[in-house]
Amino acid sequence: MNSIDKPSFNENITTTLDFFQNPKTSDPFRFLSGNGCVLISAPHSVEQLRLGKPKLPEYQTGILALLLHHTLNCPTIIKTSNQNDDANFDMPCAYKSFLTTQIPDSSIKYLIDLHQMSRRRKQMITICTGRGANIHKRDDITDLIKNSFKASKFHGIHIDDPFDATYENTVSSYISRTCRIPCFQLEINSQLVHTDHPQHRFYDVLNVLSHIIQTLNNPSASLKP
Repeated sequence: MNSIDKPSFNENITTTLDFFQNPKTSDPFRFLSGNGCVLISAPHSVEQLRLGKPKLPEYQTGILALLLHHTLNCPTIIKTSNQNDDANFDMPCAYKSFLTTQIPDSSIKYLIDLHQMSRRRKQMITICTGRGANIHKRDDITDLIKNSFKASKFHGIHIDDPFDATYENTVSSYISRTCRIPCFQLEINSQLVHTDHPQHRFYDVLNVLSHIIQTLNNPSASLKP
């Protein structure tokens, strides 16, 4: 597994965090083209509005997505401004509609949709499959994700608990149905990726995600970590 060096990314994390905290664009999202078959998505990288109520931004998902793109050149989509919407809940939705125009004629075969969950939750990682409906029988990829985190000594890894991405307007459910590709909503406990937390494992999370992407990009590779 190609690891990502900690010191080289410290400054990038601060700069990238400012990009999401103080957006300088009115564009609702940004799509970054790239190589490979895995699309990384971060629809909550800025504040959202769901049913008229503000929802906290998940800045670190956007940072992870951008660092993965810069490191691996994987196709990436990030939310860049709050349009009083929630790309993982609303329909109609420009974020999801755009993806339906991009994926069919591209090399993209898989989508990993990054999210954060509260530090108070016991789960550290949750792999949301839509109770199997969103992944097109690719349980081997679920195993790859789970075992990759386990190999890096992560604990509290759950499948479809407490979130499952069964709601039809989540990015993973909608894109799975419309584009017919396996889609995974990956929930990461915020204590793992907030670098102000004394026990954060931001770089380990980044490296595990990098490994998963590189494995899926290599059709001859074993899906075991």
